[in-house]
Amino acid sequence: MRVTEKIVYDAMRFSVMENRDRLFAIQQRIAANRKLASPSDDPRGSEKASQLHSTRAELEQFRRNIRFGKTSLEISDTALQGVEDLLVRAKELAVQFSNGEFSDRDRKLAAEEVGEIRRQVVGYANTKNGSEYVFSGFLGDTPAYSAAGVWQGDAGAREVRIGQSERIVTNETGADIFGSAAAAGGVPAGGLMKDLQDFQAALENNDLDGVRNALTTMDAGMQAVLAGRALAGTRIRRMEVTDSAIGNMLVAIDNQLSGIEDLDIAEMATELAKQEAVLQAAVQVAGRIGSLTVLDAVKR
Repeated sequence: MRVTEKIVYDAMRFSVMENRDRLFAIQQRIAANRKLASPSDDPRGSEKASQLHSTRAELEQFRRNIRFGKTSLEISDTALQGVEDLLVRAKELAVQFSNGEFSDRDRKLAAEEVGEIRRQVVGYANTKNGSEYVFSGFLGDTPAYSAAGVWQGDAGAREVRIGQSERIVTNETGADIFGSAAAAGGVPAGGLMKDLQDFQAALENNDLDGVRNALTTMDAGMQAVLAGRALAGTRIRRMEVTDSAIGNMLVAIDNQLSGIEDLDIAEMATELAKQEAVLQAAVQVAGRIGSLTVLDAVKR
């Protein structure tokens, strides 16, 4: 095969351009501070990195779900703590006014305080997380209780995913803590809301038996609140443990991604200098061969 000037020229051009492209690829990696500027740099590594990024995104979503659910339960727990404090005072009033030493007027004044306690309990029962009422079940846009203490929510359990096959309930139903889901005549049908209303009425009517009964009903209400707080605490701890485990997994994934994607600057600096030298040499060789070809043509 006869080596023509075109073959020589094409070979020189190809060598220069190939080395220039290699230099450009190294410069791209350094500029991006990434080992893999494109999937073609390392197909297997790129595929593994893509899988790791997908897993990482899913874990981050689980963490966002946990933060939302944990916030909702913490808000619920804070509200229940407020109710607990109110019931301590209600129990004190029941103990204080269950004997005959106080006048009708005294009990009427105490009834006003119980009425205020009941209104505050309704306020806590209608606590919101953002725009949603936390104790209303699926009816998050509806207050759990009316001003009269009548239940208005449903028994819906809101769940979020915190793992591949793991979900957790992020709300507590008001009916389980504050009162029955049924109501009649515009008044609470049962539970703490009705017990507070009955206690207030007993004080207003100077009904000692009714006041003494409040000793038992306030204890029952306290137990329901404490059970709600215990459940919230259990779920919060479960989410904290899961969040910690996810954090450890994310660290492991980041370490793997670092090994695949992160650039060794010292190594790349050496590679850059080496490739610059190779390109320069290719250009010089091409220039010399080009000159010889021209001289050869002149001699002819």
